[in-house]
Amino acid sequence: TTGSSFFGPELRTLLMDPESQLPILTVLPEEQQPFAYYFQLADQDHDSRVNVNEAVSFLGKAKLHYEVLNAIWNLVNVNGRNSLNPNAFYTALKLVALAQRGVQPSLVALATTKEPLLPSLEGISVPVATPVQTPSPLVATPEHHVLTEHLRSTYLIQWNSIPKTQPNCMTGAEAVAFFQISGLPIDQLSLIWELSDINKDGSLDFTEFCLAMILITNTLNGHRLPLVVPEALLKSLQPPTTPMVVSLNPFATNNTIRPAIDWTISEANKARYEHVFNSLDTAKTGFLSSTNAVTVLAQSGLPQPALATIWALSDIDGDNQLSKRELYIAMHLCDMKLKGIEIPPVLPPAVIASLPPLVSAADTLREALRAKYRKKSELMKALAAKQAENLEHARKLSSEEQAHESNNQAIDHVEKTLEIQKAKQQTLRDLLHQMQEKKKQLDLEKENYIHEAEQQKANFDVEQEQLHEVSCILNNEIESYNRLRDEVNAMRAELATLTSQPPQAQQPHHAQQQQPQQQPQPQPQ
Repeated sequence: TTGSSFFGPELRTLLMDPESQLPILTVLPEEQQPFAYYFQLADQDHDSRVNVNEAVSFLGKAKLHYEVLNAIWNLVNVNGRNSLNPNAFYTALKLVALAQRGVQPSLVALATTKEPLLPSLEGISVPVATPVQTPSPLVATPEHHVLTEHLRSTYLIQWNSIPKTQPNCMTGAEAVAFFQISGLPIDQLSLIWELSDINKDGSLDFTEFCLAMILITNTLNGHRLPLVVPEALLKSLQPPTTPMVVSLNPFATNNTIRPAIDWTISEANKARYEHVFNSLDTAKTGFLSSTNAVTVLAQSGLPQPALATIWALSDIDGDNQLSKRELYIAMHLCDMKLKGIEIPPVLPPAVIASLPPLVSAADTLREALRAKYRKKSELMKALAAKQAENLEHARKLSSEEQAHESNNQAIDHVEKTLEIQKAKQQTLRDLLHQMQEKKKQLDLEKENYIHEAEQQKANFDVEQEQLHEVSCILNNEIESYNRLRDEVNAMRAELATLTSQPPQAQQPHHAQQQQPQQQPQPQPQ
């Protein structure tokens, strides 16, 4: 089996970050520097976590709707601590990038997206990285490529704290779950597996685990992975030929070497420990609560500091409860302490080697994991339904906001129309007032005209009467004239008759006497 099979995508989807309770995120090379830079900016109090206020301030630069950001926060704040470790924060960044692409943010969509997901954040640009000067893989320094006794002791503590199906080896899946916490890319972890699995049996023993830890540490410190394991490192991996125990007496003037103590658990003690465990595990969960376990250990009468040390060594997976194997370890350490043997700082390998096989415990653990995964699946479905409900609510809210905006626009239009109508009405009122004033003026002028006309009519009637009187006088004068004219004509005729008669002697004298008496003929008018 090759190393790459242990680090495939189908296995990565099953790995969980115990702190954030989220799947362990695979950060692509294109995402590593931007995400680290974003985390440094968001972590304003420099506590290696991003709290809710810091997250709101930083993720708000993505300019997404608050309902979408709230849904993303609910996805990454699974543990309810209201603060994000790097794995949870990087997950939030990728979900923001999905939302900015128009994809509904979800862990399923995130797991199916293979290309880099870099969010767009207003006012933030990632600085150009300066190339890191890494040493040549052929140049080895002792502190980076050799296993010292101090490192061996440190790695032994980590080895004992890792849950394993077999006490003396780590399977590929268990290695993936532990090594991916380093944050290294899958291709580098795959090469580290190939170099560390010396015997190519598809698992790691403690020596191979130490080799893998050194290679991981070197890579994180900027060293390139070698093509082959350096010879000096291989020699330093060899354990001492004779088991030795260094004295732990802090008052000793020098380190004394004494033969190793037999930490093997006897079969009689195993039977006694199993009886105690079965009597307390009445619900058959495969675990004892911290209350029940502490009650059992306190019956030994050991002081509290000793019991605290024993608990720290026994609770290998750190879940604050003891499995059957962990109770064996705790009770055995209590028995050894009661015999006057000091509790070592790390769990002796002989204790783990003498534990019963993990057949039933593995089944219990497997069933517990299945239950957790079922619960997680139900929670994910509920979360997806809640997320869909939130998005639907956001859409409805957006529609209501648009309708509200349309109503506001309609109201504004009506108000403007009313203002225009009011202005027109005021104009009409002013015009009506002007017309009324004009009418009053015209009525006054009419009355004046009527009065003047009546006055003129009266004057006309007077003048008419006067004209009639003048006419009558004129007619009388005309009649008088006509009579005079007739008389004149008669006199002319008579005169003509007289003139036609023969003149007599005294006629001229008579005519001269008559001539001054003639009057001029009036001219007709």
